[in-house]
Amino acid sequence: MDKTLYLAELAVINTYKAKKDDVAKAKKLEGKLRSYFLKNSNFVEFTNSPEISLFMNFKWPFFHTNRNLVDKKTNESIELIKEDFVKTYVDTTMCLIEHETNQRFKHYRYKLSNNLKEIINKQTLVCSNSTGDNILSYLENPVFYNNNEVIGHVISHESFVYIYLDDNEFKDFVSTKLTLVQNEK
Repeated sequence: MDKTLYLAELAVINTYKAKKDDVAKAKKLEGKLRSYFLKNSNFVEFTNSPEISLFMNFKWPFFHTNRNLVDKKTNESIELIKEDFVKTYVDTTMCLIEHETNQRFKHYRYKLSNNLKEIINKQTLVCSNSTGDNILSYLENPVFYNNNEVIGHVISHESFVYIYLDDNEFKDFVSTKLTLVQNEK
């Protein structure tokens, strides 16, 4: 059965003065998406983009001290899930989109073990304003795979979640009165 790409926009979770009902609805959708990914995936891939931050340091020096903290937290996140490590590679894609600049992105692929599922399930797919110990704030933009097939991906800091669903899976989301929008290519 063919799958269609849908978009869930969850920025309201981090919007100052957002309506409580809207935040609750977005959090419910995020939880359902997270559960779906964790149930149907066996690999997850995260992205780290140190070269973008180096560029930002040149333009905005106040990021320089924060970069050391980000590197430390990124390394702590990698250490926390090292048992599930599969491979790493560098290319010019981020969020499954080819970037035509000289920016290079480092990707980390992990087996989605019960331990990693538990870590992800305690957090959210999208970054919050207070990152704290959320590993998805430092290893960001997770792409979820079932074998080599992408079933969904997240643009963490922008709070966009993309999911590929067939007609029956989509009906399940619609039946819970959660909003998904068909993505225009």
